[in-house]
Amino acid sequence: MTPAAGLLREVDTEAWVLGKRQELSDRLSRRVRLIVSRLMDEGDLEQSIELAEFALETPLSDEHFYAGAISGYLKQGKPSLALQIYERYRAALAANVMLSPSTIVEALHTEILQANITINGD
Repeated sequence: MTPAAGLLREVDTEAWVLGKRQELSDRLSRRVRLIVSRLMDEGDLEQSIELAEFALETPLSDEHFYAGAISGYLKQGKPSLALQIYERYRAALAANVMLSPSTIVEALHTEILQANITINGD
C-alpha cells in the first residue's frame, strides 16, 4: 500500500481528522480514476489495468476501478481475466453491503459472457 492510500489511517478518530481523511481519500480516488480513464483512452491498457487492480487492493477501491479493470481486459480480448475481476466485485459487494452490481458493471458482465461465447464457439 502506498503512503497516500493509508493517509491518516489510524492516527486519530476525532471528527475533524475523519473528515479530512475522507476528503483526501476522495481527492486521491478521483485522480486515480482520471489516470485510469486517460490511460485507457490512450490505448495503454496494460498500465490502465495495472493501476485499476492496484487501486482495488487499497482503501481507494470502488466500482470505477473494477469497471476499469474489467473493461481493459475485455479490450485485450481476455474475458476470463475480466470475469475474475467481476467475481471479486460481486464478492466484495456481498460481503460489505449486500448489494447487487450496478448496471454499468452488469453490462460489462454481459460483454464478458458474449466474449466467452465468441472465443469458445458456443
